[in-house]
Amino acid sequence: MLFHGLLHIMLWEGWLRQNEITSCLLTAQGDDAARLSTLRALLKCGTRCGSCVADLKRMVATVAPLRRAA
Repeated sequence: MLFHGLLHIMLWEGWLRQNEITSCLLTAQGDDAARLSTLRALLKCGTRCGSCVADLKRMVATVAPLRRAA
């Protein structure tokens, strides 16, 4: 759902803001499915009714993880 230009995901406990999801995705490693699983595990988004999963998948596909220094 869009609210004032930001994606907000309704959680059982309250609202999750787009910047919280983006921050999590920047550090999540693996393929898109693994990164979505990280979001679900750490932020609990996409775990209740599933209505936000399509938006979360789009974010996973567009927010590239930060590269780790070698």
